[in-house]
Amino acid sequence: MFDRNMGSADRVIRLILAIVIAVFSFVLELYPLIVVSVLLLFTVLTSFCGIYRLFGLTTCKTDLEEKK
Repeated sequence: MFDRNMGSADRVIRLILAIVIAVFSFVLELYPLIVVSVLLLFTVLTSFCGIYRLFGLTTCKTDLEEKK
């Protein structure tokens, strides 16, 4: 469905940010921030970032890089 363009480190950072934003949104009662948290979680689960694709970026290793 989506081409993978996010590496492991990128996914971990986004997961941590999603959790922190979700906690702050509930503690500070800024509930619209939950949308940002859900979007970050979606990118973590799919390993796909639309913004990366727009700019032609990738942080995941290709098969050739993993074999070296």
